[in-house]
Amino acid sequence: GETLHSALHLPIVGRSWHQVAGAILPCRERKAATGTFVLADSVLPPEDDSDAGEETVGPQSQRCLVLSGWDGQRLPVALLPLNLSDRRPVAGSQVRPRFSVRVQDHRPKDPKQPALHISHDAVLAAIFPDGWLQTWDLLAQKTRKSWKIGWNQLL
Repeated sequence: GETLHSALHLPIVGRSWHQVAGAILPCRERKAATGTFVLADSVLPPEDDSDAGEETVGPQSQRCLVLSGWDGQRLPVALLPLNLSDRRPVAGSQVRPRFSVRVQDHRPKDPKQPALHISHDAVLAAIFPDGWLQTWDLLAQKTRKSWKIGWNQLL
């Protein structure tokens, strides 16, 4: 089985987050038809193109901890490269947001915390207490869909 590691304190730069979701994803993903798609280029060493025919070698095999949190107004997204040996952020790392996803304007402002999830294909989902479910493609950094869920009518 896998060994559990002790907790690692990661300070957040900027506003505090009230809710957090995270996933371990490739920092770079090679697409056969479109070349290399980069999730976290600014936090990785330059890519070596000498192995362009391989699917996941060199920098492509680097993993990042992708985090998003609700700070009361927006959903900032942070990327932390992980050590290849133990898949943990480097000691002394900080959670520094790289970008924020846009919360739909039609959603009433609600300071309550949404429930968050980041999927294996880098989709961030947030469901807010008012019933709005929104999804974002973190790789493309754009909104996917939003729905109004009427669960209160089911109760």
